[in-house]
Amino acid sequence: MSVSRMAVVFLALVVIGLGTVHLRARRVQHVHQIQQLRAEQTRLQQTLWAVQLEKARLSAPQRIRERVTSMNLVVVPPTQTTDQQPGGAAGQRSRKGAAGHVPRGVARSTTTGR
Repeated sequence: MSVSRMAVVFLALVVIGLGTVHLRARRVQHVHQIQQLRAEQTRLQQTLWAVQLEKARLSAPQRIRERVTSMNLVVVPPTQTTDQQPGGAAGQRSRKGAAGHVPRGVARSTTTGR
């Protein structure tokens, strides 16, 4: 084997070795990035669960009753009148409805006098 061939083989081995080191370093970086993303995913999942729990707590019927009472609101029960039939004049009215009428399912404040 000539010196020039040995130099080419040596150079090829050096390039292969440097490429291998580079690829392994990149792999380590990617593994580290994956670990960080998994930690963030876990943190976000815990935040989501906490928000869902808070939403469930605040939307519980007992909690809604407590808030309505603390705000001095009175829930007006839904009523069925002739003008609220489908196709009647009620469908063309604004949300305020007739004078003094509270739309269905809307709480009325006892402090405003309405």
